[in-house]
Amino acid sequence: MRYLLIILASVLILACSGGDRGTVKEDRPAVPTNEGMEEASKAEEFVMFVYHRFGDPRHITTNISLEDFRRQMEYLKSAGFEVVTLSEAMKTSLPDGKKRAVISVDDSYKSFLTGAMPVLNEYDFPATLFVNTETVGGDDFLTWGQLDSLREAGIEIGNHSHSHSYFLDMPQEVYLENFRQDVTKAQRLFREHLGMEPEVFAYPYGEYDEPMKEVIRNLGFIAGTAQNSGVVLKGLDNFALPRFPVSDAYAELESFKDKANARSFHVLFEYPESPVIGSGEEPVWKFVAEEELQRGRMQCFVQGGFCRMDSSGDTLIVQTEDPLQNRRTLYTITMPDDDGNWFWRSYLWIIPDRE
Repeated sequence: MRYLLIILASVLILACSGGDRGTVKEDRPAVPTNEGMEEASKAEEFVMFVYHRFGDPRHITTNISLEDFRRQMEYLKSAGFEVVTLSEAMKTSLPDGKKRAVISVDDSYKSFLTGAMPVLNEYDFPATLFVNTETVGGDDFLTWGQLDSLREAGIEIGNHSHSHSYFLDMPQEVYLENFRQDVTKAQRLFREHLGMEPEVFAYPYGEYDEPMKEVIRNLGFIAGTAQNSGVVLKGLDNFALPRFPVSDAYAELESFKDKANARSFHVLFEYPESPVIGSGEEPVWKFVAEEELQRGRMQCFVQGGFCRMDSSGDTLIVQTEDPLQNRRTLYTITMPDDDGNWFWRSYLWIIPDRE
């Protein structure tokens, strides 16, 4: 029950923040296309959190109080987590006996400098700050000079696109080229103002499809982040990395600890590949995991609907009995092993023609 309550809270922040990109057409697990899938069982895990605003109660759904943020960072320090930037987590191996965490922040609000940085400095933690370049210097956003100072202080700057648009709303024939040009424009502005180009990317609103992932890969990024909750398994899908969202709505420390210590399913097969669906569909999520877990204790949650699950066979199946109502909907499951470790994975469905 405790994990189900954590899942229920975790989905509240979803509103924040070349092939057919529409309906799901197959009814079987698909072999993931990412290189290195055969090494998934040997890949390293790390947990990544996503924040937006700090000490700014005007925006309840995306803000975290400084007191709660400090308690969370204190836990990571006392529990022995190695806190690194996203690019370092992707490029380097995990030290023996260590657990890793990445603090990521979207949208470069001013409160990152005034609220988060003093706490991060207190614990000597870095962070990865994803910036959409069109807003730089705006009323509530950091300036180029401030971003450059943060970069020199050890904060990693990531690309969050230029315009922060709903790219999946654009016509099929232009959305991908618009996306590529937008991300490329942001890279040019980073180069002009900061003398560098980010290596990591965060999809606006956490929305993507398979062709968009391929654009990010081809542009030379080493990782792309989404907003489906779960634990990163490096090498499984480096261009749709999960992140646990954090805000005042679920900043309770015990919940944070549970997420920090969650484990990743070693997924061997997953269906579908693309999260984009059409209105009126009742999508089915299927995957096969390597682990032998306690399936009788599997917990399932479908945001905004009733969850139906089947864990009787090799393939785990999750679906809802009703058509999805929201633009973005999470299917989430958790399941323990015999040692009491909880495994967590979610799948984000996107219906582009919804508000």
